[in-house]
Amino acid sequence: YPLRRQRQMCIRDSSRSYTPGSRHVRSMLAALDHFGTLSGPGWRDIAVVSVASVYGINYSELFVHLVPDNFQIIAYQQFIHDYYSVPNFDVELQEVSRSGARVICFIAFSDSFFPFIMEANDRGLVGENYVYISMDGLACDELSGIGEELEHLTRGMLGTCQDVEPFSVLATNPFTERWQQLDPDEYPGTGPGTCLLYTSD
Repeated sequence: YPLRRQRQMCIRDSSRSYTPGSRHVRSMLAALDHFGTLSGPGWRDIAVVSVASVYGINYSELFVHLVPDNFQIIAYQQFIHDYYSVPNFDVELQEVSRSGARVICFIAFSDSFFPFIMEANDRGLVGENYVYISMDGLACDELSGIGEELEHLTRGMLGTCQDVEPFSVLATNPFTERWQQLDPDEYPGTGPGTCLLYTSD
C-alpha cells in the first residue's frame, strides 16, 4: 500500500504542465543561499514586494513561509494594481529603502515590474549593490524585447523559469545538443542538462 500511494503521488506531481510554485520559491532561496555563501553579508536580508492579487499574496506568503532561519525578511509590502493606471510605489519603495535590504523579491508581472524598477532606479535602489529576484511569471519570457533601458535595469536579475519543452524537441534539435555538450567553465550556462531560454541578459 505505501508503494502504491507513493507512485500515485509521483504521477500526480509529474503530470503537471508547470512546476509547482513551491519549487520555484525553493529554487529562488537556494540561489540566494548560494550567492550569499559566495558574496557574504547582505544576501540574507530580503525585502518582499508583491501585487495584492491571488498570485502575489499566495506566492509572497509561500516565500515568507519557506524562508530558512538563516534569512531574514526585513520588509514586506503589497501594492494594489488596478491594471487601468500605472501603480504608485512611493510607500513600498520608501519601506524597502528604509529597511536597508539589498535583495528585493518582486512577485508580480511585467506590467507592474517595469514602472517599479524604473522608480526604484530613480531612488537609487538599482545597481551593483542590489539584486532583484522573481518567479517564472516575470523572470522568463516577459523580459524578452523590453527595450534597452529596461534591459540595463534588469541586468543580473535572478529568477526561475519553467522547463516545459517536449523531450522530442530537445532530442532532435542539433543546436540544443551542441549547447549541452559545451564546457560550462568556458561557456557559462551551457553543459549537460541545461535548457535554452530566449530572453534578455
